[in-house]
Amino acid sequence: MDLDRRNPVKENDEGKEVRAEERGPKLGWKLFGLLMLAGVLASLATVPYAMSLSGGSAEIPVWVFIAGTVIQGIILTAIAAGLGLWLGAKVGLGAWDIRSLLAGENGAGRRIVRSLPLALLLGVVGAVVVQLIGWGFMTVSPGSVPGMEDVEMWAAWEGFLVAAGAGISEEIWLRLGAMGILAWLLARAAKLVGGGEPDGEAPAWAVWASMAGAALLFGAAHLPLATSLGDGLTFAYAANVISMNALLGLVFGWLYWKRGLIAAMAAHFSTNIVLKVVLVAAMPVFT
Repeated sequence: MDLDRRNPVKENDEGKEVRAEERGPKLGWKLFGLLMLAGVLASLATVPYAMSLSGGSAEIPVWVFIAGTVIQGIILTAIAAGLGLWLGAKVGLGAWDIRSLLAGENGAGRRIVRSLPLALLLGVVGAVVVQLIGWGFMTVSPGSVPGMEDVEMWAAWEGFLVAAGAGISEEIWLRLGAMGILAWLLARAAKLVGGGEPDGEAPAWAVWASMAGAALLFGAAHLPLATSLGDGLTFAYAANVISMNALLGLVFGWLYWKRGLIAAMAAHFSTNIVLKVVLVAAMPVFT
């Protein structure tokens, strides 16, 4: 990967010199604060969808649900963003696209915009592929998801909010955080064994391995949702959920590695738009 696009240059788009402190710790804290705000707001955006899936249960007051979501968002985002920016940047990851944009790197905005069509397209294609796999699984194993036929679908606006919220928060947690930490650990271990310097851009195998690890975590993280959609969780259904989401996680991880965090978020968003808005809106036509 081209290192130049991860390290801000000394001039911004207007040709003005960017102060060194804006490219150092000051910029790092600014980026961390931005990701914290985005992660917490994105977590809040998922609340209506989560409440809809719970059927409006009165067992948990709404304010408790919201408070719990905010606390979870703060903790997970702080850990993922903090370690992802610190350790991920040491091996060529980190939110280098957003950092470059904040630092006024020449062409940073254009690079982000140019990455979006591919990201959005891959997200849509990924959604179609996993949905087809899911339909095939349900056809072959119709009894593997007990109670699925009784699930009440969420409103389109709830689907849109969770598409945006999960697209932002989960990419901060899984790609910036988990993938960055795993890549640093693997790269550091490899270089220590080989007698090299502990820091430096991670080799491709380490990035792919960390990508796969984060993708599996991403898949496993969807098991509670899968459980809530039915009356139980069979082994076959759990394996299907993990594998389909892990496949999407690999797509998002590759985009994060090659195009940046915003591209991964865009792909995740377009995937969720197809799965949680378009398909749900079209469901009455096919039933």
